[in-house]
Amino acid sequence: MNSFRVKKIYSNSLGEKLRLTRESKKYSIEMFCNISGIPVKYLYSLENEEWASLPGEIYTKNFLKKYCKILGLNYGLCLGQYEKQKSIFFKKKLERKKKVSAIEKIKEFITPKKLSLILLCLGITSFIFYIALGIINYIKPPKIEIVYPEKNFVTIENSLAVHGKTEPESMLFVNDEAVGVSETGDFFIDVKLKPGLNTFDIVAQKKHSRQNHEQLIIYKKDY
Repeated sequence: MNSFRVKKIYSNSLGEKLRLTRESKKYSIEMFCNISGIPVKYLYSLENEEWASLPGEIYTKNFLKKYCKILGLNYGLCLGQYEKQKSIFFKKKLERKKKVSAIEKIKEFITPKKLSLILLCLGITSFIFYIALGIINYIKPPKIEIVYPEKNFVTIENSLAVHGKTEPESMLFVNDEAVGVSETGDFFIDVKLKPGLNTFDIVAQKKHSRQNHEQLIIYKKDY
């Protein structure tokens, strides 16, 4: 029969290494307290890696040295591990403290009174922006779209039905003559054509808006 030797695999955690080694030696925490002279609360602090609960550095290193001597552990390796873990612990603690401090500063700065003032300012700004946008849209010239014919249209006909679109309630003029606009913004005009280039100036405007100008050019060829 093959025999197997069980090898203990310690965690990278110093506290767990100390606890597992103590337990493997059949020492209870009270027994180890009596042997080492280390108070029970500090034994728990070491094994649970509660570095902030330990006394000064000199005492802590002395406790660790006793631990290693009684349990047969390498003090130099354990000390290096302790310093590394403690450094990481306090670094994270400092980062958390800075984060909490920053949040507290923000809370101190943003008081309920200041928050109410900020919200009021945002409300006023939004209202002004809304009014300004309304004014811009109100005075913005209506669009003009020529649906038919397309640009640079050429024909041999003497007249042509022009179809266009603008915005409802717009006033429309073609060569200074008023043209009716439907509720959907469509307009239709029959234009007379003469040989050569025929130019039509189309102007659209709402009651208080600026004017929009569009030019339609149709070329009529001779037969």
